[in-house]
Amino acid sequence: MDYFVWIGSVWTITVAVGALGFPVSNLIFRASSDGGYAFSKILSWFAIGYLTFLIATLGLVPLAFPAIIAALFVWAIINAFVYWRMHDRMVPIPRLSQIVTTELIFLSICVWIVIIKGFNPEIYQIERFMDFGFIETLRNSSNLPLADLWLAGETLNYYYMSHVIGFVILTLADIPSVPGFFLLIGFIVGILATTIARFSVDVALYIVSGKNGLSRVTKTLVAVMSVFTALFSGSWYMIPWIMRRIGFIFGIGEIPNFFYPEPTRAIAGTITEMPIFSFLVADIHAHVWGMLTAIVVLAIVFSLWRDELAELNFTNRYLWALAFALGMAYMVNSWDAATLGALAVFCIVAKYRHGSKIRIAVTVALLAIFAYTVALPWSVTNHLPIQGIGLVRSRSLLLPWLSFWGSIVVIIVAYILRWVWARKKILAHTDKLLFIGVVFGTGILFLAMIEIVFMKDILISGEWYRANTVFKISTQVWIWVAALAGPVYLWFYRSLTSRIARIATAIFLIVYFGIGAVYPVIAVEQAFTGSQKFIGIHHGLGWWKNKYPDDYAAYQYLKAVRDALPHGERLKYIVEGEGESYTDISRFSVFLGWPTIIGWPVHEWTWRGSYDVVGKRREEVREIYTGADPQRTRELLDHYKISYIILGAVERDRYGSTIQEKKIRSLGTVVFEQGTTIIVSVF
Repeated sequence: MDYFVWIGSVWTITVAVGALGFPVSNLIFRASSDGGYAFSKILSWFAIGYLTFLIATLGLVPLAFPAIIAALFVWAIINAFVYWRMHDRMVPIPRLSQIVTTELIFLSICVWIVIIKGFNPEIYQIERFMDFGFIETLRNSSNLPLADLWLAGETLNYYYMSHVIGFVILTLADIPSVPGFFLLIGFIVGILATTIARFSVDVALYIVSGKNGLSRVTKTLVAVMSVFTALFSGSWYMIPWIMRRIGFIFGIGEIPNFFYPEPTRAIAGTITEMPIFSFLVADIHAHVWGMLTAIVVLAIVFSLWRDELAELNFTNRYLWALAFALGMAYMVNSWDAATLGALAVFCIVAKYRHGSKIRIAVTVALLAIFAYTVALPWSVTNHLPIQGIGLVRSRSLLLPWLSFWGSIVVIIVAYILRWVWARKKILAHTDKLLFIGVVFGTGILFLAMIEIVFMKDILISGEWYRANTVFKISTQVWIWVAALAGPVYLWFYRSLTSRIARIATAIFLIVYFGIGAVYPVIAVEQAFTGSQKFIGIHHGLGWWKNKYPDDYAAYQYLKAVRDALPHGERLKYIVEGEGESYTDISRFSVFLGWPTIIGWPVHEWTWRGSYDVVGKRREEVREIYTGADPQRTRELLDHYKISYIILGAVERDRYGSTIQEKKIRSLGTVVFEQGTTIIVSVF
């Protein structure tokens, strides 16, 4: 029953904030076939999350329920003002069928995610530790910038705006963090599906016919093709496996082996994630939230493109919306600000190419300034740990490159072929079709760029030196191009006059989508449903209880202590053993949301751009556990304002017989002891 309550809560709150923000969404997306209804939800959550962040950062209201209510109030005033000024020009509310369709898609996706995650709900390793810890730290914090849970005493140097939005959603819906963690990924994928579906249908209506020129079946096919290609399709990495599998059926060869993460390393030394893989593994990581900013920016640019009356001045509502969306992109996943900013600029230049070049340049400059102004409250306490730009030392080989990008390249090729074959017939529609060309051209530009240059980070000296560059940019390009799959395929198919050509195209598309459908089936089966039993998303800490029962009992004790504290006093500092990233260290800091002296070291090294502070703190933690000098230990505890020392299974495994347990016990009061696990409250 809890599942229905949790999903119902997220859905109800989302519908409510969407309705609240419909006037602004309608103002921006009024030309959409649903008047902006599909985009009203994510636009509202972006606005409410940002306003909550701003209020807490400025110290106006503590970061808790009151700050969220204040943000809701401000957002309501903005929408009331828009409605008051624009109600006579607002389009009617969407038809009931459009509302029902949107909500059914959202709920279906959310339920599907909850079900499959319930087979393997462990919040364990990968990036789940980090993302969950951010949410918990936000729940304990009374102000911003956010404390760094893995570097006690410092503020987090990471783009965490998406986690603020997640925190706001879970707080308003009153959902515990463990099940809420998985409900958030359901929310993200559900919103992506509804917005991409609406965007693709609107583009199809724009380039193929008039507003009501497509049948319901055609619109559905367009939406399904775009949503599936963008969110759920696998790559062409699966083609050799499929061929070997077919051979085995006919008695040729053996059953081919395959492990679902393989396509994410299709190109040597890089990370190549399809969205479906990210949904299954990465959950609420920043690049997943970044897909939402991608579709929002794409939709705003499209609205600007087709508004023939929109001029380059301060009354252009699309430019203000773009500035906000790009500022959010910088705070959600900073890599996306560059790609999405370039997309916006190229579309502006293309749309107003016949106008004043000076005005275009001024507009672009002001757009960048306004976008940065939106992100300024975050930027003043955060810096990007990028060490510059370098030249790629070894470019992608063609076949591995095509194994990942082949399905996306087909969309672009279909668009180009349609132009080449019937260029004279479509010259009259150049402006309409140019929009897709600009989007595709921007995507091609970035795909070419990452084969030439890369952003330098801590991986610069190894094989994976350009992994982050390829990973972050390719995710964006995949979403842009794939979201247009439906309109492009429809446009291409309708241009064919030969019956044979139409049949051949239909067969190709069936095979094309069939290949794409193989990976998600295998990945879901391997990662979740194959060898697992459904246990539910509320069992996210089962691994801890089973692996370290005494440590888990200690966590339950500290969690009760934390929850009994007033909100303004809930952020405590602890020390637990240091170790390597993607291991069991930092489990207490993550699930309590309490900063520790040093957590996953590679992550902090990445965020800070230097190992100096990381290495120093690792030595200090070792000294706390193994050093013989209690005075020196006391100085370290005082310096980092430590409230609790954790000595559990992980620490005993890490330091063994070198642990100075007698000294540790003498530093305070033992408030918990079970088995080999103790908690010392420092005095």
